[in-house]
Amino acid sequence: MKENCLLIFLNAPSADKMPAQLKNAFGAEKAVLAYTDMARHLFAASKKLSGVQPTIIYKGDSKYPDLRWLDPDDPGFLNLKGTEPLEQFTNAMGWAFDAGAVRATVLSVQAPGVPPDWLEKTFSLLTEKDIVLGPAQDGECYLLGMTRIQPAVIEGYPWPGRRFCDELAERAKRLRMSVYLLPEFPLIKEEKAYQQWISSGRKPAAAPETGQEPPRHKETKSEAGKR
Repeated sequence: MKENCLLIFLNAPSADKMPAQLKNAFGAEKAVLAYTDMARHLFAASKKLSGVQPTIIYKGDSKYPDLRWLDPDDPGFLNLKGTEPLEQFTNAMGWAFDAGAVRATVLSVQAPGVPPDWLEKTFSLLTEKDIVLGPAQDGECYLLGMTRIQPAVIEGYPWPGRRFCDELAERAKRLRMSVYLLPEFPLIKEEKAYQQWISSGRKPAAAPETGQEPPRHKETKSEAGKR
């Protein structure tokens, strides 16, 4: 494990696994297309980051038990553990630090256009700061980086109807932790934001195929998902 670990939570690209907000905004079929496109773009960009190890936390299904839909080399993954968001986040962060990471950051798949230099800056900042936050619209976060798990800061998450990013920052400051806020960046939640991202130069990816024999490739690394 490298000292810098980038954690990306992904679901299988199936309609029943899509975030409710995407299904409501796009419809089930197009939500899968948009989600797949964002995931592929974000993962491809993450592999180019210097000194950073991208790690997928994955919830698969019978159609997509591995990540060949994401990358032809099948990058491998860790199984999503926990039933609640806080438990899932804590388990993933805990794994990263136990595996040797010094700095761990979670990046939302719905923020595929975050500039790579912002991500590299995040890990650089975490050599001095306890927490780095990327504020999105509606009070959410597109990014959360830490140097260790901070139970007192994230206790009770999620907090419906409250501004998650602002409250995280305030809790951390009350506990005398150092916090850095990156520039605000939008999460893609609806058609207009998705089209703006596409028009910025990103071409949409093809929808993942189902019910077909997967393409031949070298031996996969999905055994990591059995950990």
